[in-house]
Amino acid sequence: MLEGSSPEGGGLGQFSPVRVERLLAPLPHEGRVRVMQALGDIAVSAKQLSKATGFRGGALYHHLKELEYAGYVASERDRYRLTKVGRQLLLTVLCMANEIIRERGEQGLSIRSTWLEEKPPSPRPGKARQRPSRKKSRGA
Repeated sequence: MLEGSSPEGGGLGQFSPVRVERLLAPLPHEGRVRVMQALGDIAVSAKQLSKATGFRGGALYHHLKELEYAGYVASERDRYRLTKVGRQLLLTVLCMANEIIRERGEQGLSIRSTWLEEKPPSPRPGKARQRPSRKKSRGA
């Protein structure tokens, strides 16, 4: 464990990467972030959300269901609202995005970077990778 991070003290190493991944899993979809942003601080109907996000029918309900399952959105009598955790997470992510844009510009949010665009290194001479044999078994 890193210095300054202990499970008892609430340090950065307190949570397992698996738990953090589960917490963030619903967010890497632009549509879900759009739905969360449209919810704001008041409960709204699916019709209002559809108008605000551009999602219709199944697409809207798919995102809402995923966000509800994660605990970020709650529904009451056909109206949807952000939960306390959903609001905190959305604010945190938006603040992070704002800081990255402030420091690096819009390109700072780009998923693509030069290391992704580079070609993988070619094998060294004499060290070519061999494909596994695809011999069919006989007698079956």
